[in-house]
Amino acid sequence: MRVLREIEELSLQEAGSQLHLLAAELYPICRSISGDGLRATLAAIQKRIPLQIVEIPTGTAVFDWIVPKEWNIRDAYIRRPGGSRLVDFQACNLHVLNYSAPVHATLPLSELRPHLFTLPDRPDWIPYRTSYYERKWGFCLSHNQMLSLEDGDYEVCIDSSLEDGWLTYGECLLPGLSTNEIVFERELKQLAPNLIFTHYRDDAHQDHRLISEPTWNTFRDHLILEYEIPKYDGDLGQPSVFIPLEMELSRKKVRSIMDTFQSQRDKHWFEATTFFSLMRLRGIECRAAGGHAEAFYCRKLVL
Repeated sequence: MRVLREIEELSLQEAGSQLHLLAAELYPICRSISGDGLRATLAAIQKRIPLQIVEIPTGTAVFDWIVPKEWNIRDAYIRRPGGSRLVDFQACNLHVLNYSAPVHATLPLSELRPHLFTLPDRPDWIPYRTSYYERKWGFCLSHNQMLSLEDGDYEVCIDSSLEDGWLTYGECLLPGLSTNEIVFERELKQLAPNLIFTHYRDDAHQDHRLISEPTWNTFRDHLILEYEIPKYDGDLGQPSVFIPLEMELSRKKVRSIMDTFQSQRDKHWFEATTFFSLMRLRGIECRAAGGHAEAFYCRKLVL
């Protein structure tokens, strides 16, 4: 609760400044799905929120997945024998194939090339590549940098380890502002409605999706229609069920929306013309006699 209050008390400028400082602290850390880099990342976050750290040992079965060996890396580079580093992990940790096996060898360019990963269509970018489940080694570099490598021998070194260890993750519980609990399925299964309206399953608003998903889990033998809500995110799709509306009913619906949802009145999109426009668009799509219509998404209909 204290964390939520502290966040709410920050101005946008203060919150942005703190977020930038955190990003600057975390960016240099080479982290993966396990290892010291991940622990360092969680430790930095733990300074800011009450994070509980949990570790699961290598080999533990998690559903159909097995916790892999822990990966740690200390250094990596490509250089001419006795020369300066041409590819340097210390300069950019993206240069190493994440979860790369250790290697220290001198190879001709022809043997080194299969271990080099680039983005030819983005020749100045360094790609991010991983190899969690296939033991191999490699380097990531810009395509232009790879093209600049001349024939000859190169010393390659990846000082890493893949050993039994731990998978580390963090948990943080932020209590809600209310102690009330809603048992969605238990309460609603006592009902037997003929028709159920819920949010569009692919709604861009996470709270709307959170309501839509358990609706389908709870009511498996009912007709469910998903309604759409216009918003800044632009998530309107192609509905399949249309209900034509006469103009008077359209006006009544819009008045009801404007009067009921007072909390939305400060939103730039919350205007009567928004809802009239959507009903007009759906009216065109179903050739409604009155020019307006409501539309819904129906994913399952049993006749």
